[in-house]
Amino acid sequence: MKSIKQSKKFHSKSAEGNSITKILLSAGIGSLIGLGSLLMLLALFSAISLSRATPLTLVFPAALSSIYLSAFICGFFCTKSSGKTSPLICAILGAVCFYLLLYIFSLPFATSDLTSTTKYALLLRLLILPSSLLGSLCGSRTSPKKRKKRF
Repeated sequence: MKSIKQSKKFHSKSAEGNSITKILLSAGIGSLIGLGSLLMLLALFSAISLSRATPLTLVFPAALSSIYLSAFICGFFCTKSSGKTSPLICAILGAVCFYLLLYIFSLPFATSDLTSTTKYALLLRLLILPSSLLGSLCGSRTSPKKRKKRF
């Protein structure tokens, strides 16, 4: 017969495995939602910039704001889908997955020379993590339950 300590160890290991799986799954879901929101925001901002008289002046700010907004959405949905299991770790993993997806999908459009603008763009893309963490903080906040007053 198994002792009680052995069965508790088994259940704690399976619970840890479930939480890691849940964190990775919610990070993947959040990064895919963030990527979808990035595509929608880019389409929206490109339509707005094309309606202006000088559309090229809005391309860079529109691209950066859509990346940061979609990273915010990624962190928000990572936290909402993770439940109560480590929302900050889930948002960090979601931001890393989102950045990797963004990097992979931008490879066909990259130029062959490594100029200073590429390093500048890398620095600006590193700001995805704080944006995702901010979305995680907004997603983890819950409104306090209102108690019914008894008379």
